Amino acid sequence: SDQPARSCTHNAFAQLAMMPADQESVGPLPEPLAKALLYGGAPFFSNPVKPVLNAIHGQPYTRAYFHFRRDHQDPFNLFFHCLCLVFQLGFNYSLLSEAGAGIA
Repeated sequence: SDQPARSCTHNAFAQLAMMPADQESVGPLPEPLAKALLYGGAPFFSNPVKPVLNAIHGQPYTRAYFHFRRDHQDPFNLFFHCLCLVFQLGFNYSLLSEAGAGIA
């Protein structure tokens, strides 16, 4: 039952390993500018530029999956992701509270 997931993972890594070096950067923006736009603004999970930047400078799924899997294996990293989730939920409830107060 674990075979399809393993096969998908293996295929993604195999495709990434065969990707030529010149395909690492896709899109019209220089890599430093793209990273500055992506990481320099608001918190990553609420960055309004992210969807636009992805449309302009998006990466192939195999590369994104490779980085996602690599970066989400460490328990310390997952702990900080949970903190961000709590932070984001707090802001969502605060925003809803302020919107409700404004409507009432």
